[in-house]
Amino acid sequence: MNLLLIDTSTKNLSITVAKDDKVLSFSNAKMTKTLNTAIIPAIDKQLKKNKLKMDDIDCIVIGQGPGAFTSLRVGMATVKGLAFSRGLPLIGVSSLDAVAMNVKGDVTGLCVVSDAKRKLVYAATYDKIDGTLIKQMDYTLCSIDDLLKAVPDDATFIGDGVPLYREAIEKKHMVIEDEELYKPQAKNFLGLIQDRLKAKEYDDIDTLEPLYLYPEDCQVRQ
Repeated sequence: MNLLLIDTSTKNLSITVAKDDKVLSFSNAKMTKTLNTAIIPAIDKQLKKNKLKMDDIDCIVIGQGPGAFTSLRVGMATVKGLAFSRGLPLIGVSSLDAVAMNVKGDVTGLCVVSDAKRKLVYAATYDKIDGTLIKQMDYTLCSIDDLLKAVPDDATFIGDGVPLYREAIEKKHMVIEDEELYKPQAKNFLGLIQDRLKAKEYDDIDTLEPLYLYPEDCQVRQ
């Protein structure tokens, strides 16, 4: 099965082409122009690397965020258009899960924290055992102070919210220093969707939406 995996939840546009559970090629690029003009050429570039066309793709996987509202909306609209025109199935995956998958080996008390603007963060906590994520705290939108009160003292933090709140975090918690691991990478979706692929558990193209944690009347435009 040929897969196209995309995440647009941050300024990092991440695109992967895979076959079954194997990555064929991927790219992670900081957006220097508007996403709606960059995303299709970036997809085409990755497909051409593997001598593939969209008609060769069997399923599309999209990062649902939480993250930048406009970028998520553009990414979701793009993949829905591609999927609808070709009758392809879609799978949505949390972008926070993708960040958690950047950590190699087993880890407990892993907290992914992402900048949500307005002095708030998106966050979730996990244990990662044998390559499987076990969510301990669901996706949430809160202040860093409220988050630090909610997580165990031995938590380890990762994500683009770490540089913003490092001083507060490091009073009680460890941080992962490698900022390259703070980005949600579409290639990490492969480790999160294999059971769904085998069971053909796809999302409904009509109801699949980005994971918006802000109230509808105050979505953050970024």
